Amino acid sequence: MFAQYETELGEVLGEIATKLAALDAGTSSPLHATAAVGEVEDLLRAASDLSKQLDVEVRSAAPSAKRTFQERQAPLKQRLKDARAAFEGAKERANREAVLGAGVGDASASSRGRLVDAQTRASRQTDMIKGALEIAHDTEQVAVDITQELDRNRETITNIRGHIADTGGSLGAARGLIASMQKREVQQKVVLSVVAAILIGAVGAVSYYSF
Repeated sequence: MFAQYETELGEVLGEIATKLAALDAGTSSPLHATAAVGEVEDLLRAASDLSKQLDVEVRSAAPSAKRTFQERQAPLKQRLKDARAAFEGAKERANREAVLGAGVGDASASSRGRLVDAQTRASRQTDMIKGALEIAHDTEQVAVDITQELDRNRETITNIRGHIADTGGSLGAARGLIASMQKREVQQKVVLSVVAAILIGAVGAVSYYSF
């Protein structure tokens, strides 16, 4: 799935670049420029969704493939970031031209200027909100990565404890076996001592009665 999302994101970013270039050329009427801004905005949302899908694929990839995926994803994320920045500039210009071009009846030039300034401030506030959302998204990704790393560490610790418990059980069994062998050795020595005593007694008796 990574390759599919990678291809789709590249195509959407290419389409965004084409539409932004047309907006920068300034050949469209204010109405068409406003429509083009809406189209680019939709494309940017689609690109953001695809980028998030790539993030999911990278996080769920095997450790051996994760670094390769990250290297392939990095230029796409940079292109998306650049496209967002270029879009905000084009959007601001289109809004300015739409306000100034449409006019406001008998309003003075200063009134139109204030409208443009208000639109610019609103656009900047929108940029700040989007930036905050991107930071929150990146923070969430870091938190997910840390959680996954902690889960892997916890599993490793559990396995080590299991091995230690198994080793402890084996040591206990070995101690029991050694103790049993030592006990049998003592018993055998006692038996040998008794047998030796009996033999010595028998030899002594035979010698006594022989003479």
